[in-house]
Amino acid sequence: MDRGFVGADENAGIVGGPIGGSLNVDGTWENARPGPGRWSASASWLLVQLDRAELEKAGWTNAWKDAYSETDIDFSDDGVVIGGYRLSGTELLLHPPNYTSEYCLGLDSPCSIEWSVMNLEGHLRSHDNHSLTLLVGQAVNVEVNIELQNSGGLVFGMGLVIIVLLYASLRRWSDVAIVSMALGGALLWMQGMIGHASSLFGWIGYDIISRSQFSNLLPILVLALGIDDSLHALHRYKEERGLGKDATEAGKITVNRVGRAIMLTSLTTMAAFAANLFSDVAALRSFGVEAALGVLAAFLLTGIWAPLVRVSFDEWMEAKGKNTTPQVKRKFIKKELLQNIAITSGTGKRPIIIAAICLIMTLPAAWGMMQLEGDFAVDDFLDDESDFALGVGVVTERFSDEGEPAMLLIEGDVADPEVFKAIEEFRQNANLKTDGVKDKMTRTPDGSVDILAIDEFVIAASASLIGNPEPFWNRGYNESGCDTSGVLNAPDLDDRDCIIFLYGVLSLDGIPGTEVPSSLVDLYIAPSEEIDPERVWLSVDGNEIFYDKMIIRFGITSPENFPTMGPGLEEIKRDLEPMFNLSSGTWEEEGSVEDDKPLTWVMLTGKPITRFVASDRMQSEMQSSLFLGSLFVLITLSIGFRSVKQALISLTPILLVVIWLYGLIYALGYSLNIVTVTIATISLGVGIDYCIHVTERYREEREKGRDHRQSLNGVGGACALALVGSAVSDIAGFSIIATSSMGLFNTFGLFSAMMILLSLIASMVLTTAALGFIEPKPNVALKE
Repeated sequence: MDRGFVGADENAGIVGGPIGGSLNVDGTWENARPGPGRWSASASWLLVQLDRAELEKAGWTNAWKDAYSETDIDFSDDGVVIGGYRLSGTELLLHPPNYTSEYCLGLDSPCSIEWSVMNLEGHLRSHDNHSLTLLVGQAVNVEVNIELQNSGGLVFGMGLVIIVLLYASLRRWSDVAIVSMALGGALLWMQGMIGHASSLFGWIGYDIISRSQFSNLLPILVLALGIDDSLHALHRYKEERGLGKDATEAGKITVNRVGRAIMLTSLTTMAAFAANLFSDVAALRSFGVEAALGVLAAFLLTGIWAPLVRVSFDEWMEAKGKNTTPQVKRKFIKKELLQNIAITSGTGKRPIIIAAICLIMTLPAAWGMMQLEGDFAVDDFLDDESDFALGVGVVTERFSDEGEPAMLLIEGDVADPEVFKAIEEFRQNANLKTDGVKDKMTRTPDGSVDILAIDEFVIAASASLIGNPEPFWNRGYNESGCDTSGVLNAPDLDDRDCIIFLYGVLSLDGIPGTEVPSSLVDLYIAPSEEIDPERVWLSVDGNEIFYDKMIIRFGITSPENFPTMGPGLEEIKRDLEPMFNLSSGTWEEEGSVEDDKPLTWVMLTGKPITRFVASDRMQSEMQSSLFLGSLFVLITLSIGFRSVKQALISLTPILLVVIWLYGLIYALGYSLNIVTVTIATISLGVGIDYCIHVTERYREEREKGRDHRQSLNGVGGACALALVGSAVSDIAGFSIIATSSMGLFNTFGLFSAMMILLSLIASMVLTTAALGFIEPKPNVALKE
């Protein structure tokens, strides 16, 4: 409760208290002046503890992906209701369903508890007009989905802009129609192949597809890749038709030459995304597979099928007596300008100058890239004005001392007396503060750490036994073998039999003589089998009860402050030394059973811990995905080009793009999260396509016997026109996505647009400059 004293003159002589100032941890006020007023309670917590097992029996689930999908459309008194949302104008508002157990049990899938919690909050709001509620830490999937739904219109806006720019580049509505059909088919094929892959791998027992909210970015990615492929194919087809070739011959040349380049770009893109298969994050592994299937669909439909449809359409038109030779129209951009850029960048001493400029730009960008740290800020993924984000902000700002719940999971023989004593030793160590280290554990007003563990229940049960032993006799206390100590004959907590007996009583009755139920004890410890109610140290089958898991609960203060989390967790680990000395495992891995080690694992866990560990690994995730992606792309290009040198020419400019992009991410104040980490492989997969098309067209021109300058001139023709057209379309589309209020779309759109622009520069300037480096200089014959 957020409690304070507010000055009010009308209460003079009635209520007095401290006005202003601040409350110390020991309960005293500092810098306050006495005066009349009233105490306020402006905010309070409603804590609901749900039994997961009973919840599932009643028809609910905590897993959003396993829950029943609300997709029905209903025209009610509240307006148009779509699933769990209500349409208000063009915006979706929450309209959570009111589930009952009978309804949920009658469905094929269980109901989502998130919807029910949201419905409960709605009832609180509707029955009290003098209070405002904020649901904190729950229903994040509901929040994400409503923002995805509201941001869905941006995808249509992206498609509309792309259609307009496609016409500006291709200058024929028939081309635009063909590309639009191919893109739509690619999206359908991608979803179908993902579904089949999920079913296939699920059938063989390997869950490789783990779809997340990040999967919603796939359609945007496939649109960008599909546009690139179709523009290169159709621009080359138009170029060949302009040279006087008929539809069939132009189609063969297009599929043979550009199709080979598109196939190579598709394989390298799939190879780049394959690096995610080695990630420790399930969502990234799944994204790699899903993206690869999307790339395959785009290659087949936009890279191969689209130009073949163009050939068939032209042949059909010619059969009707129509002329299908493309008319010379005003180009999207002057071809001569692009040819001049390619020739200028790749000839003379300019490649050396370009290389020097790249070095100057890369050094500070690489430094910024290495400074990036992982983070999980709410506004990186959700609208910062959403209820969820506001709730997190309120808790962070006004209830920071309360902390976020964290846990210590202990596995092994947790009924061992040494383990029991280690709990109190951990508590005592945690009470000692280390100078220079930010204390991360929550504390009570008297300054002691607020650690909740089973030992407090055991001590309370021992006191209850002394005061009223009858409930304990009913559970077989006289036969348990528990030793007593002291004049009060209290249970000896150094005796294993006493600990197991008291654990059994707590598991069945809670603390006898009090209102502490057994369900509360279940949050800390649980028996391996069903307990015999008359002999609680045995199971109903007569086996000895074993307790192999224990949870200790505490709070982490300011978990969003990642720079203090690392040293704070190391301090907690040092405090846990008495417990860790009894374990055969490490922090990260479970150990084996050993005679002199009662425990096998002591592990810190809970949402603040897992968030920090995940974000801390983002740096290594980025580096490993970038290294593996680069290696896979290099191998694929070396095989495709049959030349390691040509492969390096295409790969190196994009690696520079990745470094520059992460330098911009650092300069703009962003951190590493699941979006910015994935940008590395997306940059490799998408950006490399631009450079491959330049290299492949250059190789084609050289195979025709043209010299270096003439080959660069060929690069600046249809190839460069397609590059610019696809880049402009992609940048415009991603820029629209960047206007989303949802941080996930906003970040992805912003940095994808930057990546496309840098990739265009890399292909037209850096790649042609690299080709100028490897061009053998002609021998100068000595004149007599």
